[in-house]
Amino acid sequence: MGQWDEDQQHWAEPLPPGEPPPGGAFLRLLIVITVGLLLTAGAGVGLWALSRSQDRQPPVSVPTAPNVLPPVTTSPPDTITPAFPTEVAVTPSTPSPSLLGPRAVVERYYQDLNSRDYLDAWNLGGSNIAQVSYDRWVGGFSTTTEIDAAASDDATVPGMVNVFIRAVQSDGTVKWFGGTYTVTGGVITGAHITQQ
Repeated sequence: MGQWDEDQQHWAEPLPPGEPPPGGAFLRLLIVITVGLLLTAGAGVGLWALSRSQDRQPPVSVPTAPNVLPPVTTSPPDTITPAFPTEVAVTPSTPSPSLLGPRAVVERYYQDLNSRDYLDAWNLGGSNIAQVSYDRWVGGFSTTTEIDAAASDDATVPGMVNVFIRAVQSDGTVKWFGGTYTVTGGVITGAHITQQ
């Protein structure tokens, strides 16, 4: 006996047993294709997720030995004794001969005299031209308040420097000097200076 088909609005005859409904082969093919596409898409997403997780792996760190320093132990001294030297040894700073030309050596000599750095001036050549002791040489500048020196290299004699000197005294008077210095190896080794 048939069955009423609401969609088609007629009586449908029952199918014999084992007979597929009409259009069933197409429906099965459509289901197989859809399932295959879903499986393929799922496998693709799974592979993509796996590759992304491998890219984001944290870098492998190599363990190192910890930097351990031994503890510092100090103990305070029982008594503190201040050390006051009775005599100070001063090592002069001698300029390098290769850095100063003859004229620069003479200019530096007068800069040292103006700044009352007598020890450097002595080591720069004052000891070679003073012909007196260090103390007596320094005493010779006791009434001089300012020294201006115009120096120029002598073009005819290597190492010779021409100078013109203006020395202001503590009483306001001015003394004028002129002459030459001989510079060897960055140090004044000779002088011929006269008062004008």
